[in-house]
Amino acid sequence: LFGSTSFWCRMATTSPYADQDFKSVVESARQLYLEGKQTFYEANVHLSEPVYGRICSSRKGEPPAKLTANPNRKTAFIFGSDAIASIVLRNNAYDTLLRLGFTRDYLYYDIIVQKCSSWLFLFKSPACRRDDFLVAPATWDGVEAVLRALYPDALPDFVLHRAQLVETSYESFEQEAGFKFLESRKMLDAAIAGGVHVGGGPPYCSYEHFRSLPRPRKAWQVRLFLYCELRLLELFSGDGHTYMDDGTPGCKEYLCTNVDIADFDPMQSALIPLDVHVPDQNP
Repeated sequence: LFGSTSFWCRMATTSPYADQDFKSVVESARQLYLEGKQTFYEANVHLSEPVYGRICSSRKGEPPAKLTANPNRKTAFIFGSDAIASIVLRNNAYDTLLRLGFTRDYLYYDIIVQKCSSWLFLFKSPACRRDDFLVAPATWDGVEAVLRALYPDALPDFVLHRAQLVETSYESFEQEAGFKFLESRKMLDAAIAGGVHVGGGPPYCSYEHFRSLPRPRKAWQVRLFLYCELRLLELFSGDGHTYMDDGTPGCKEYLCTNVDIADFDPMQSALIPLDVHVPDQNP
């Protein structure tokens, strides 16, 4: 699961492992579980403190600077303490990402095509030192709260189409749009480079692009904006949990403000490189 060149930060804790750094806490619990000396429940007790997690992405193997690879994004998805033990103890990295709601196509594009590196970032709930750091459940109410705070110009369109967004399948929105939303996601690099659509696919629907669309904006355009900018991907359900592509529910998930990794107290956070082995062929 973990890369061989992990950078671990010491993390404040009140667990029985209080005199160990966070790397030792995780590795000790995992080893005891694998050796059959601790049950999954017993190991989970030591790893179930109020900790949030985020799968971060970066280029060229360098540690990520922000929670998201796109510095212009205002939000990021994080998962709660209920997922930490399961991720650390049971799953390999690829299975972990699937369990957290990433699709196989998305992972193939991000890791194989874009050659991005994946990282697990863990932090305690008070670790961020910014007063404007927000966390909201990944529900439709949470999405509305995030839009109200960070994307106010998109809020009226969301409110107008909310019922349709909740009730209509993701596939139906793609059919109405006439293209796969992932194709718009692939234009992200061009959007970061200059914010200008250079051809080759539908433009990345950033906040700026969404505001440039003529009114009245359609429901599928709102869904595309949420896909691109907030990363409400195919499997987003709006009930506050991740889902795998077979419909299996995963862990609790949240939306938070996209901030710098350096904004977190290094005594209460840990950045861990992941070795993700994606199947050779695009499914």
